[in-house]
Amino acid sequence: MKRAAVVLLLVFILSPALFADYPYGWGIGISGNAGLEGDSGSYGGAMSLKVPDIPIFWNVNAGYFRETADLHTINSFWVGIAGDWLFVHRKLVPDIGLHWYAGVGGWINHYTYIFSYHNNEKYTANSEGVGLRVPIGLSLQPSSSLEIFLQAIPSIGADFRFEGKMNDGHVWHPSGTKLKYTNSSVELGVRIWLHDSWDRYEEFF
Repeated sequence: MKRAAVVLLLVFILSPALFADYPYGWGIGISGNAGLEGDSGSYGGAMSLKVPDIPIFWNVNAGYFRETADLHTINSFWVGIAGDWLFVHRKLVPDIGLHWYAGVGGWINHYTYIFSYHNNEKYTANSEGVGLRVPIGLSLQPSSSLEIFLQAIPSIGADFRFEGKMNDGHVWHPSGTKLKYTNSSVELGVRIWLHDSWDRYEEFF
């Protein structure tokens, strides 16, 4: 019974109908995102790349958030990479080229924290994050070469923190491992699809 359920699940996931309707070729895009970190959210941008015949959407991300208290401010910056496999992609409103999609992916981020104390002294610490994400979104394709997308990305992972100290030895950024869910975000972007540009020049390589 369990084996039959696994087979049915695989058939559902691997069904060609689920992968239809996405443009073919190289997909190159940019996007902006807003997340949960910091006092008033985090903000950043990304560049995305989709390579033909490889079912992964790659994102290179960077962003910023800020945390404040009575006597100090922490300005935080991150840069990272994410890869998403969109296993569902279906037409929602065919007449206008509107689709919906869902997927699963992973992310790796590097964080730099700059602690500014009331006397303007600055101290730096770092951490590395890794985790899973589940992009769910809408894709508007008014033509085969243009896509506009809006997606929510729930995420969970682990943050591996390195100790940060002030000159007097006070630890303001303790080392350790922490559960991380605050890098969940909403993303809005545009992607250009180059269908045959690469094929024209393959013979020269």
